[in-house]
Amino acid sequence: MKKLLLATTMLMTAGSYAAADVSVSGDGRMGVVSTDGTTSFSSRMRIKFSGSGTTDGGLSFGGSFRAADATGAKDGNSGSVYISGPFGKITMGDTGNAVDSLVSNVSAVGYGASGLDGAQELDLVDSAVTAGVSYNLSISGATVEVGTGQLDSVSEYYSVAVAYAFGGINAAIGYESDAVDTNTKVALSAKVGPATVKVALADRDSNADIGYAVSADFAMAGAAVTAYYANDNADEANMAVGVSYDLGGGAVFKSGVGTVDSDTVADAGLNFSF
Repeated sequence: MKKLLLATTMLMTAGSYAAADVSVSGDGRMGVVSTDGTTSFSSRMRIKFSGSGTTDGGLSFGGSFRAADATGAKDGNSGSVYISGPFGKITMGDTGNAVDSLVSNVSAVGYGASGLDGAQELDLVDSAVTAGVSYNLSISGATVEVGTGQLDSVSEYYSVAVAYAFGGINAAIGYESDAVDTNTKVALSAKVGPATVKVALADRDSNADIGYAVSADFAMAGAAVTAYYANDNADEANMAVGVSYDLGGGAVFKSGVGTVDSDTVADAGLNFSF
């Protein structure tokens, strides 16, 4: 990701200083989407502003937001700000979800504009919660995070998660709860022969059955092939297969086809990062 340096501020003190900078990055996409035979063009461009700095005592601080979310960032409902040090990292804003942060979903398919990207995810209970706070700490290969929404009955939400990497295996487990629902989610990824296999399970109190998803990623001839199968208590499972190819310079070609909510979905396009 290439960053454009907008400003650097130096605060001089007697024998010490603190530095801060602001940078701009972005991402875009363009392509074609087909859902049950209906085809459309789809494109998007987003700009992201980020700022970071270091205190005289060595603490790091910063934040970021997308241009489209500027109003929400002003009110603390979009974007986020943080401070970190030996004590860990405290983040406020559009955060607070430890499960979403540490317990990953299986791999996605497609270039991000169709229902293929997202159909592999196992839903979380706090989709309406934005403003909050999270605390993250890494210790000896393990990462622990806890989060909460605003401390009121409307936005009541709590979460905790732990992730650990060992011997080429990445494992994570998390628990979340709001005023009406709870969810326990587990994820595991490992190299199995030529493939990287990911598995996720979610036991949500409001669902009759446990949701599950599995994906496999293969690297071949300069391209990556991904397939997933997911059932998050829907009438029918979602499944898809796709391919991606790195064109260099921040451009990637991606395409996929599959079945999502009983619809046949396909897409093909380019993803850009700046």
